[in-house]
Amino acid sequence: MPIIRIDDPQVFVGISLEKAVAQIEEHGYEARLVWADNRTIHTDYKPDYDPLRVNLHALDGKVTKAMIG
Repeated sequence: MPIIRIDDPQVFVGISLEKAVAQIEEHGYEARLVWADNRTIHTDYKPDYDPLRVNLHALDGKVTKAMIG
């Protein structure tokens, strides 16, 4: 799958988590949910930076924050 650069991950803020994950994967990136509904999801969160990963925060099924890494 070709990689299509995501210049601004904030484009995913405000859309459903399901749709955001699908769009991120269509770009050839990995989507990782790290926080949802006031709790940490990814408990073994390491400070490893991956420029082809988008870390997501969600509340009530909608993305509230998105960061490359």
